[in-house]
Amino acid sequence: MKRSIVLAAAGLIALTLIPLGSSPAAGGPLPDPAVAVDGNLLANPSFDVGDQALHPVGWTMTKTGANDAILISTEANRHGGWEALRVTDATAADNIYIRHYVSAYADVSYTAKAWFKGASGTEASLYLEFYDATNTRIGVAQTTPAFSTSWQQASVTLTAPAGTVHAAVLIYSGTNVQGVTYVDEASLVAAAPAYTAALGTTRELFTDDYRIESAVNVGRKVHPAVKRATPVIVPDKPWESSDYIYGSVITGSPGAAYKMWYTCYNATLAYLLCYATSTDGITWTKPNLGQYDYQGSTANNIVGDKGGTVIYDAAATDAGRRYKMLTFIAADATHATLGYYAFFSPDGIVWTQYGTTPVLPYGDVSNVALDAAHGRFIATTKQRTVDISASPGTNDRMAWVSTSTDFLTWTTPRMAVEGDYRDDEAARGTGGLEAQVYGMPVYPYEGVYLAMPWMFTIIDSGANNAGSGPIVPQLATSRDQNLLRWSRPARDPILPLGDQGAWDDSMIFTSSTMQTTATTVSVYYGGFNVDHGGGPTQTAKINQATWRRDGFVSLRNAGDDPGTVTTKAITYTGSTLHLNTDVFAGGTVKVELLNSSGTVVATSNPITGDQLDAAVTWASGASLSSLAGQQVKLRFTVDGGDLYSYWIA
Repeated sequence: MKRSIVLAAAGLIALTLIPLGSSPAAGGPLPDPAVAVDGNLLANPSFDVGDQALHPVGWTMTKTGANDAILISTEANRHGGWEALRVTDATAADNIYIRHYVSAYADVSYTAKAWFKGASGTEASLYLEFYDATNTRIGVAQTTPAFSTSWQQASVTLTAPAGTVHAAVLIYSGTNVQGVTYVDEASLVAAAPAYTAALGTTRELFTDDYRIESAVNVGRKVHPAVKRATPVIVPDKPWESSDYIYGSVITGSPGAAYKMWYTCYNATLAYLLCYATSTDGITWTKPNLGQYDYQGSTANNIVGDKGGTVIYDAAATDAGRRYKMLTFIAADATHATLGYYAFFSPDGIVWTQYGTTPVLPYGDVSNVALDAAHGRFIATTKQRTVDISASPGTNDRMAWVSTSTDFLTWTTPRMAVEGDYRDDEAARGTGGLEAQVYGMPVYPYEGVYLAMPWMFTIIDSGANNAGSGPIVPQLATSRDQNLLRWSRPARDPILPLGDQGAWDDSMIFTSSTMQTTATTVSVYYGGFNVDHGGGPTQTAKINQATWRRDGFVSLRNAGDDPGTVTTKAITYTGSTLHLNTDVFAGGTVKVELLNSSGTVVATSNPITGDQLDAAVTWASGASLSSLAGQQVKLRFTVDGGDLYSYWIA
């Protein structure tokens, strides 16, 4: 008989909690590894993994009296898998709580389920709970199964209220309840986001599963950026101890081809906002602006004594507000309270603060983006909430999102991305405590929103819970115009740390802006030689990182056996299918067009080589035009290569 996996230490569970679902080779969807193939958000949902005390890993337990909840393997008392949870409520005066938290989004419907079997007394109850940033319960639904010695599935559904940050599944045996209950195969599933078949004219990337119906013999491959060999900005001025990007690089505005706002750190003056220009994005000039008095001279490139991120708004009717900046300021004589303040400028050099109150609450790291397609601005801010993890810290850093049409009145910030159990287990696997989100720029890109959450692996909680440890950007995607739901199926670093001993071997932050050409995508980044704990030899510099166009993530087939990827139903208005693909030597990529009944109506000629824009041609002279406006599916067969994106024009 198989036994449960019993773990000697929490740090050993990094590879055991991730519900991978079915393998892509099985022909199912290509699941987010943090979510089971059936959408289950819970780790250890079948209670098959326990600690030394046989308590379920991934679940927290509180109890009074002689109560307990342990894993048992008796076949007659488990519904599936290797183990079940036995909840023993010894006396009517006692309580026992077994709870599993996950990140959750407001206005989304969630369903919690679990199988229950009574042994004696009254069965335990199933609760679905929602919690806000203070870990206050703001929503709850529950059900108690009628006593039965046969297995029965309990289910509760509830929409997360405004302010939700976490959901929890709770197995509860409370006051005035006494008995023994077996519980198995729990689940928490979020209602699927609305699907739109219309493909539009933008490119479809594989950074999420939105348009993927099934996949066989392919896997998601993160492609790390290519860094320039040497940094493009280094701290070479008396007021610069280190330079890094809590800032922005803008092209397309009047004057210099490239304009950069970056943060420099000075041991005496702390943080300063500096300005640089370039004709090619590689060689930068730090002009003497005559704006800021540093040690009796204004011959410097300093534009302010606070860092911030900048956008250029060409559509602004007020010329004095073409440049907009968001920055964090602590409360003082001229600032009513701690928070994120708005600044405006006609040229990006002379800045004026708007008012004496912040436009967004809280305060720390912030990034802003221009969403020109929707006539609005996006702010992502770092906020700290009550930490529900097992680490010794009391605050959990998360990325929150807000939008505005005037840069002054912003929607209520909503939690976007936090470190989840998959991140925490990866951190513990490397000797850390947990993972948090230190900052997260958002980039509108090809009709979706890409983001680079800066994942902070906390090695030590440190003084004042500041923490020490490395920070590395990953990738996230949202297709929601409200930026409510984010997907992170690929957790490898999108911009890795440098080799040990390199100038960027400990922390990396990315610019709030992205530069896109016909062949490349690039961001500027600030790298540090010390982690968040700091050190006496801290140095930071700025460099450029580049990917091929759409080249963040691919679906890869190694070439042993061909892989296939089939889309969900799509509609289109164009006539030519284009692929961005890198086919390995000796390999091919082919496409089949399936009509609404699943019949193959056209097969492409094979595609070979490395092509950023391969126009697909069809055997027997077939054309896409005849099926324009109708629902069809695309089936890609990849026999050795990377498929990055596709689009119909």
